[in-house]
Amino acid sequence: MIERVEKDGKTFYIINDYAVTRFIWSIACRSTAYQTKGITIIEKALVETYGKIDPEIHKEVKARYEN
Repeated sequence: MIERVEKDGKTFYIINDYAVTRFIWSIACRSTAYQTKGITIIEKALVETYGKIDPEIHKEVKARYEN
């Protein structure tokens, strides 16, 4: 669904299937709207999968932003 690509020393993330991505995020947003306490399984999976910051990518993004 989401592909990590490195080109010319830069890292990019390409979304290959927008329909699936929108569907997953809509479910996560909908579950957030209905649940005021705690974290749902979908939200937890999204955070655990995509919520971690890679220190190397973070440094790369900061360097690109500063230029």
